[in-house]
Amino acid sequence: MFTSMIPTNLAIPTSERSHRGAEARARRSRLCAVFVGFGLLALRAAVADEILPPTKGTDDVCHAGSLAGVACGQHSDCPGGYLAYCHLKNRFITVELPTTATSHGVKVTLVGLDTNSVATPADYNGTDRWLGAPSLDIADGIWPPFNAAKVQCSFFSQDWSAVGRIHIYGDVIVPRSTYDVSVCNPQATCSSAVPVDTARFGKIVTQTTSVSYPDITALVARFRGLPFGPSKTRTKLREPVDPKAPLNFGEVSAGIAAFQAKTYRLVVPAPPVVCP
Repeated sequence: MFTSMIPTNLAIPTSERSHRGAEARARRSRLCAVFVGFGLLALRAAVADEILPPTKGTDDVCHAGSLAGVACGQHSDCPGGYLAYCHLKNRFITVELPTTATSHGVKVTLVGLDTNSVATPADYNGTDRWLGAPSLDIADGIWPPFNAAKVQCSFFSQDWSAVGRIHIYGDVIVPRSTYDVSVCNPQATCSSAVPVDTARFGKIVTQTTSVSYPDITALVARFRGLPFGPSKTRTKLREPVDPKAPLNFGEVSAGIAAFQAKTYRLVVPAPPVVCP
């Protein structure tokens, strides 16, 4: 009997249907706005979290060939045969750090230490080092001031955005070897790596197969403070490397040893530190 009391011809007025439809459309619009907002936030977070890699230092350039004067980090960057070598350094590797204004670490992975420089490369290859706190605006005679940082075993991070070009040194930065340099956040997420080589031991002016008189002349010129002497980063050969100290005769002596075909390992017999 109760069912007979329920009207069977109930109908929602047209005006009310329109009102409810508008409310439904408004709800859908709000939901879409929320989802779009979340998407934009996620996109912004992804962009903010992107870690830019370093690039090759612009004071290492191809000596000749089709890319003469172009930044390089390895001889393979310079097509044109042995005369188109990349002008590299013995005890420094150089990169340009990104200008992202956040705190990051700079990782140096030892990829290919040379047996002429280290007695047991297997003790080092595949291991990582981190840049420590940089020294900025180091005086270099007639050359522009430069920035340098020493590698260490422990992670270190800072805002590197104002540093730009950095010259990396330490006991594991040795001649005729290869390194991968990347930028990492504190959560150990890293950028892609840029590979950088070091020069043959004693090669200052050219990168041909053996040390020649121009290389020795360049070392002597820097030791004597002559205007045409190369920069500190190109003339430091021995260990320990002190980028702030002037060149001493020990570097010239090391260059002469290289000219006599002695290896870096014979001139600097103490092995680099092995990180735990």
